[in-house]
Amino acid sequence: MEAGIVVLGHGSRKGEAKEGFYRVVEMVRQSFPGLMVETAFMGNRHPNLEEAIAKLVASGIKKVVVAPLFLFSGVHVTEDIPGELEQERARYEGRVSIVYAGILGDDPRIAQVLSERIREAM
Repeated sequence: MEAGIVVLGHGSRKGEAKEGFYRVVEMVRQSFPGLMVETAFMGNRHPNLEEAIAKLVASGIKKVVVAPLFLFSGVHVTEDIPGELEQERARYEGRVSIVYAGILGDDPRIAQVLSERIREAM
């Protein structure tokens, strides 16, 4: 297997937040049959980004796509995650390619889902 995915979330102590995150990750996993899909969290929650990437690399992955499950570009997205990825790229230099996928952002599909939730509430 050449490529693997890390879905990166903020992390939460609340069980229902974690459950929602894991449901989305499972949907992503189903979209990429045959690829390893790992989870990671920011801060001191585990598994963290370093641990998730290490797990993929240990299994022989040569390309890691880090997909942040963040809506907009806050400090984590613009500073923290790029800083951590820089460290991981240095750690695996010449052996593993680590790519940062885009955030969800202002994608029209997000607005569509939000509009559906508003209609449901009306």
